[in-house]
Amino acid sequence: MNICVFEDDKVHQLAPILLTRPVFDLRTGRRTQGQELSRVLGASTTYAHCRKYLQDWTAAEYNIVV
Repeated sequence: MNICVFEDDKVHQLAPILLTRPVFDLRTGRRTQGQELSRVLGASTTYAHCRKYLQDWTAAEYNIVV
């Protein structure tokens, strides 16, 4: 299964916590939201849509298509 995680226009409401990370990198417990979503849904491929200034870091950090 392929999944696509994305940020919407409400991302600014989570500042300053997520100024330097995409929303799906928010950690709750031992996993990030993105990791938990991929695990629960059994994703074989994950795609991400995030703020432009985070795209290079996100692609390198998670090895996913941004």
